[in-house]
Amino acid sequence: MLSFKLEGDILEVKEEIMGFRDTKTSYWHYDIVNWMDNANGKREPLDRKVSPEMIDWVKENYLPKVNKV
Repeated sequence: MLSFKLEGDILEVKEEIMGFRDTKTSYWHYDIVNWMDNANGKREPLDRKVSPEMIDWVKENYLPKVNKV
């Protein structure tokens, strides 16, 4: 299950995969103004430029979920 949270300019995408014995959680954080992210899923520091393809993906698939197009 994916969930989305926008705090200021930081979009957090949380993925939870529920299994029979455990739940695995992954996070992705995107600065939607400067278009930076972190390869390790951490909120800080956002130290890597997001590719143009990923920017398009975030704008098309994630931002509408938080009503920010």
